[in-house]
Amino acid sequence: DYTSIPQPGLNSCSIDVQRGQSLRRDWGKTKYHILRGCTSHNGMVYTRGSVDDYNHFAAVTGDSGWTWDCLLSYFFKLHT
Repeated sequence: DYTSIPQPGLNSCSIDVQRGQSLRRDWGKTKYHILRGCTSHNGMVYTRGSVDDYNHFAAVTGDSGWTWDCLLSYFFKLHT
């Protein structure tokens, strides 16, 4: 399950998403229930791989650009 950080545009509400189920949130007295997999919610969740995963990619490809340390600054750019 995933919970977003408080969203300023939603009166600081967080959004809860259950894996394999649906997107639900109470805003005021109305409950919205939207099935995932459509464009009506326009959301995205991503999870970075582990440090070991990226270091393994670098070792297998022989490209040090795939190490965790080299990619970390790009991960932070995704947050802004």
